[in-house]
Formats: sequence, structure tokens, C-alpha cells
Amino acid sequence: MQVPRRSSVAELAVGRRLPRVCMNSDSSAAIAQAEALIASGDEAKLWEGAALLGEFASAEPEAIWPIVLRFASSDDAEIRMAIACCVLEHILEHHFEPYFAESQRLIAAGNPQFAATFSSCWDFGQTEQPENKRRFNELVQHIRTQNA
Repeated sequence: MQVPRRSSVAELAVGRRLPRVCMNSDSSAAIAQAEALIASGDEAKLWEGAALLGEFASAEPEAIWPIVLRFASSDDAEIRMAIACCVLEHILEHHFEPYFAESQRLIAAGNPQFAATFSSCWDFGQTEQPENKRRFNELVQHIRTQNA
């Protein structure tokens, strides 16, 4: 009996299976495609693009960070939610320290859209480690208190 493979976060986000993205020289084309889908203005394409971008959260966070910043700072709440759920929380899952510090800096600098995006993230992986979880929860609480 064949065991079905586990769905990725990206597949779950768009409700269907996506082709696996290989981290190779073609990744820049896939990242550009993801960015175009997010920017398309079409809700289904937005989530598909965010899910595709999220496939690079573990292996290529530096390559996708400028795109995350762009869309996490959007005035469009749907774009921010897609970035939070499909990309930012998974960057934090695998690379907590550098990207948490950068997130803190952006929030302290007064980027309310990025703050809203960050506060929509859940904790996974490295974010669940006790000290990281404490820092993450404190920042989310601070954001929510500021917006109350």
C-alpha cells in the first residue's frame, strides 16, 4: 500500500497540491513568478503566489525577504494575511533570530502594516523554543496593545 505524502503548507494554503519547487538555478524564476502572482490583484493568484514564495522560506530566506517586506507592508489586509500565513511565519520557523530581530526593528520604526502582518503569524519550529516563544508572544502582545 502506498502512503500518501504529507501536504506542504503551500499546498494546504491554496487547497491543492503544487509541484515541488527545487532549490536550484531556477529558483529566481519561481520567486519572480510568485511575486507576480501576489501582485496580480486576483485573490486566488495572491494565495497561490504566497504559497509558492513560502516554499523558499527554509532554504532561501534572503532571496525572498525583500518581497516579504514589500507585501507585508501593503495596505491590503488580504495580501498581508497571505504573507503572514504562507511566508513570514515559516521564515521565523526556520530562521528565528535574524528575522525576528529585523521584524522588531521594522515594528519599532513605525511600520504598522508590517506589525499587523507579524501579529497574524503563528509559532512553528524555532519560534516554539521557550525563549523565542516568550519574545514572540511579547511582541505580538505589544502590537495588539498599540492597536487597541
